[in-house]
Amino acid sequence: MQIDNTGSISSHIQNTQEGKQAQQNSPANNNLQQQTPQATAQTDTVTFTSAAAQLQQLEKSLADQPVVNTQRVAEVQNALNSGHKADPALVADKMLSFETGLNNVRAQA
Repeated sequence: MQIDNTGSISSHIQNTQEGKQAQQNSPANNNLQQQTPQATAQTDTVTFTSAAAQLQQLEKSLADQPVVNTQRVAEVQNALNSGHKADPALVADKMLSFETGLNNVRAQA
């Protein structure tokens, strides 16, 4: 099978349409058309499962949520500005705990 990626799609479509017209005009095809009734147009349908519909709804609701919780950011900024000191060891422990939980979720998927 030869693949030609040098031509344009429109020229391929035109060549295909010309080929169909040539087939339709051939004597053998005229005999065939006289013998068979016209085919009715068929339509394709797509049906989504309820799970797919739920996923679609969840994606939409997540897309509507802000990326950053600005209220929480403001609370932390106020706490730091008012003199609150963060314990670096506690922050590191919480970060490791978060990453461990994230890795567990990835492993289950």
